[in-house]
Amino acid sequence: MSELSEKGNQIYESKILPQLPVDKLKGKIIAIDVQSEEYFRF
Repeated sequence: MSELSEKGNQIYESKILPQLPVDKLKGKIIAIDVQSEEYFRF
């Protein structure tokens, strides 16, 4: 796994999952800016 992919996974697990339940993420696309650690849900 690349460093970029690892950073994205780390942000997803530490910042996104605790704030949004999995049922609200189902069928959605998450875009993560790994530099700012911001994410967008589509």
